[in-house]
Amino acid sequence: MKRGLQLAVGFALAALFLWLTLRHVDRAALARALGGVSALWFLLAPVLLGLGYLCRIWRWHMMLRRYNPTLPFGRSAVVFTGSIAVNNLLPLRAGDALRAFAFTGWLGVVSGSVTATVVVERLLDLSVLILALALALWAFSLGADAVGLARSGGIVLALAGAGCLVLLLQPRLLGLALSALERGAALIGPGARARVAQFTTPCATR
Repeated sequence: MKRGLQLAVGFALAALFLWLTLRHVDRAALARALGGVSALWFLLAPVLLGLGYLCRIWRWHMMLRRYNPTLPFGRSAVVFTGSIAVNNLLPLRAGDALRAFAFTGWLGVVSGSVTATVVVERLLDLSVLILALALALWAFSLGADAVGLARSGGIVLALAGAGCLVLLLQPRLLGLALSALERGAALIGPGARARVAQFTTPCATR
């Protein structure tokens, strides 16, 4: 009975937000746009989206297993998808903060360790996005006036993406930066250093 009520509330909220999203949409323009979409790709899109999320959940689950080898995949999936939903509704990546602090007891992993996995996740995502954008700038011509700017931007983005990959492949470099942050907190006082160390130590030891 309780689960049924939760599902009903969930569907009702989904319907409400869908109505709020579509209430000012030009239905005729939407119908024309959908008419030009390939039926095959229209059907494949949610499947590919689901596979993408499944891969991301599995990646995060394998990171968490380092700290809790008995963690069920279902718990990682619930927390991950919940954080994505919160990110879509609230600003400032609130879902990531929720992952790091709200479900630590349920996951059986301390907050600092969960934060470490989220940091690594974001570095991986950022590296892929930056490198993809750099390749796009190099691959597509933007006109003679913009070629130099595109190439310069591509080089900067490629270097930034490479920097993220270096931090992932050489975690000691990230550890040095986090150690410096901890030493800076020590100037404020031992309490501040202890709070910072709670999160930096798991990140630095990955």
